[in-house]
Amino acid sequence: MFGLTAEAIFGISLTVIALVMAAFMTVVNVSKSESDKERRYVISACVGTWLIVAVSMLLVVLMPTPYDYVPLGAVIIVFPVSVYRMSIRHQLLREKERRHSERVKRESEDD
Repeated sequence: MFGLTAEAIFGISLTVIALVMAAFMTVVNVSKSESDKERRYVISACVGTWLIVAVSMLLVVLMPTPYDYVPLGAVIIVFPVSVYRMSIRHQLLREKERRHSERVKRESEDD
């Protein structure tokens, strides 16, 4: 297959599987959003994540050999921290929306 080694085919296959799973999870995250504000946040977080992944993959391919590990290393260090921060912010946004809806419901019952 195009003169590729077994390791290259395996690596490409894993990359394709990872990208398909990430696309699926993006769709699931957006569809599970409860409010418009939350949906906007999830979409912006997903777009930002996809941009980071695409740029880092492009840099790995385009950079010369000893330096191509720099973007990969940066993603390995920065990506988990940013995903953690995004998930915390998402949870806080969902909690804020829940409290707001409960307060509005309580105020409407009092009237």
